[in-house]
Amino acid sequence: MPKRLISTLCQSALLLLTLFLFSQCGARKATPRRPHVELPECSISDDAYSVPQLPGAEMRAVWLTSIFGLDWPKVSADTYSGMVRQQESLDKMLDAFVQAGINTVFLQVRLRGDLLYPSSVEPLSPTVSKTGALPNGYDPLQYAIDACHHRGLSVHAWMVVYPLGTNDHVRSLAKQGKGFYAAHPELCLRQGNAWFMDPAQPAVRTHMAQLVRDLVTRYDVDGVHLDYIRYPDGPKKFDDLKSYQRMNPKRLPRMEWREANVTAMIDTLHRTLQEVAPEVALSTACIGKYQQLPKPAPGGYFCKNDVSQDPLVWFQRGIVDFIVPMIYYKDAHFNYYIADWAKRIAPYGPIVAGLGVYRLYDNSRWKLQDIYNQLDTLSHYGLSGVSYYRAEQFLQMYDQLPAERQDQLLLPTRRPAFGAEPRIPFGMAKVEEIVDQGERLTISWSYDLQEPTGHTFNLYYRLYGSHLDCPLVLLGQNLAGRSATISRDFLPEDVLVEFFVEPAAFSGHTGKLSAGALYYNSRELKK
Repeated sequence: MPKRLISTLCQSALLLLTLFLFSQCGARKATPRRPHVELPECSISDDAYSVPQLPGAEMRAVWLTSIFGLDWPKVSADTYSGMVRQQESLDKMLDAFVQAGINTVFLQVRLRGDLLYPSSVEPLSPTVSKTGALPNGYDPLQYAIDACHHRGLSVHAWMVVYPLGTNDHVRSLAKQGKGFYAAHPELCLRQGNAWFMDPAQPAVRTHMAQLVRDLVTRYDVDGVHLDYIRYPDGPKKFDDLKSYQRMNPKRLPRMEWREANVTAMIDTLHRTLQEVAPEVALSTACIGKYQQLPKPAPGGYFCKNDVSQDPLVWFQRGIVDFIVPMIYYKDAHFNYYIADWAKRIAPYGPIVAGLGVYRLYDNSRWKLQDIYNQLDTLSHYGLSGVSYYRAEQFLQMYDQLPAERQDQLLLPTRRPAFGAEPRIPFGMAKVEEIVDQGERLTISWSYDLQEPTGHTFNLYYRLYGSHLDCPLVLLGQNLAGRSATISRDFLPEDVLVEFFVEPAAFSGHTGKLSAGALYYNSRELKK
């Protein structure tokens, strides 16, 4: 049982966040962390016992790009051995995400009119299996979701909306009688060498709604993330004149009409989720600049004026949970426009800033200092988090960061809550026992609801002392079991530590924090 001894505390300490987390279904592998992470500063309180302060919430996401196997494992899973190698490669990447402080994965599940998972709605992507066959019982998306959740990672299904791919890709599927173009060529438009679903067509919205309905009723995803929910680059070149003439009863100007078509798609998918899975968050990626700002702000390519996106309208209508502007710029292009997002749009809804770390490794000649500058600038605006494009380059960047920058990314953080509350209301958790196992401690808790609820648990601790106010530190997020075993080395010597647990969902929603349980860490007392 917990030792309830009193001790004087120092205000800060260095700790080793090496966790050995156990669930009812088996052990979660240890996640090595950098050894030196500074605790939040404590303050003196007028109250003898201060109310626990939960840490801030911040999404730390990556886009895991499946198309062409850019981030998804390149090995084909059309044989059993290929499946195993695909899974092992994915597991390795997910472990690296956790080690680098990521808490959310935007997993690309719709590529270019084909899917990462088997479905009757659209064909399986050759990225997963070159032959289109999968070993009996293997579902790549289900495996990925389970693997992410096992590591405490939230999974948002990233869907590329309007593009269907190159002419060769579309024709190849059509020859096999597969794909949207094969079934509905009259609803598709070509621009250059690429095909798109026509955003003006109600049947296109119906098709996407069917796809989303199929996805969220079969898979436990935490969000649906819409990408390329816009008109193609070069709007004057996109030949939708016939649709504009035939399907514009309000006689809107062409760009305003296009904007209404994009918004109608988002509204359709929002209503679909509200009907079948309201707890699943809906988000959109959008162009990184909302509108042209007055000089001296630089120009560029804009959401509203160029590709018919208006995130402000989406928030005002309540049809998205958050947006992710892809601010893949630096210097003035970044600074002016992130300030615009924060001041003009963020008051209406949550914004997660999309950073283009890929530019460190292409011909853009970015330097790490450019990313430092962007992260430092973001820290002033209080947005809902950051997402890095794309996964491989994020991990490459992380390995190159100096220790102090890695430590900033590693400070554990809760996810913001998006979507509706879980269908089963949270119960109450209680820390029952803290067992000293020499170099480790095992913290066990109970829960007053019977399984299965789908609820997981967040584990916290804080340094404790009379009239001392120390913020909670997140030890583990979305733990599936009823216990966690941690290295005792993370605890400063001769201190009183208070542990807490709360029920949680991968959506970021949480229940009530438990009462604290005290443990006095002293090796001298054990002698």
